[in-house]
Amino acid sequence: MRSLILLFAVLLADPSAGGAQALVPTTTPLAASAPAAQSVSAAEPAQNVPTTRSHWYGYETFFADQASFLIPLLLLGWPTEAAQQRDFWSLSAAGYVLGAPAVHLIGHEAGGRALGDLGLRVAFAGVSAMSTSCGPAPGEPPDGEGVLSSEECARKALGNAIVGAILASMIDAAFLAWETLPVEAGIVPLAMPGTGVQGVGIVGRF
Repeated sequence: MRSLILLFAVLLADPSAGGAQALVPTTTPLAASAPAAQSVSAAEPAQNVPTTRSHWYGYETFFADQASFLIPLLLLGWPTEAAQQRDFWSLSAAGYVLGAPAVHLIGHEAGGRALGDLGLRVAFAGVSAMSTSCGPAPGEPPDGEGVLSSEECARKALGNAIVGAILASMIDAAFLAWETLPVEAGIVPLAMPGTGVQGVGIVGRF
């Protein structure tokens, strides 16, 4: 009996014996935890949540300009005197020069953009009007057929000014009517690197 106990003790102590292999604990390879680490690192970019966004409001300046441009069309079907026509054109010009800059200044509190828009509009319309040629063409006599009367010259200058005003309106709506706003509150994915904890959170301006 004592010899059997000694033999059993030898088998437990000798790792080369077949029965001892069943008593050796197994461990999980380190490679098995790699997917979990990869999932955490893949979720890390979710922490870089933007706090601001670009907002375009060019349609507001566009509508303000359309109201100004439509005022002269009333003269087409409404018989008016010369003084009344000047009043209509003055009202249209004032709406064109001041309407969209007021949208920048009052509606979006952008004084710099309002001032820049005002200069843009005056420059485009003014330069286009002053570039009007009413005199004779080179080589023609001063009283030739190419010379325009004062009324014809004024109409031509007005047409050029309208073209410049339309270009300024398009530039304003396309390039100036942008602002940066804070991101509104919303649910976004979040992760805690190194902890393996993932989930969702609420971020934004409250």
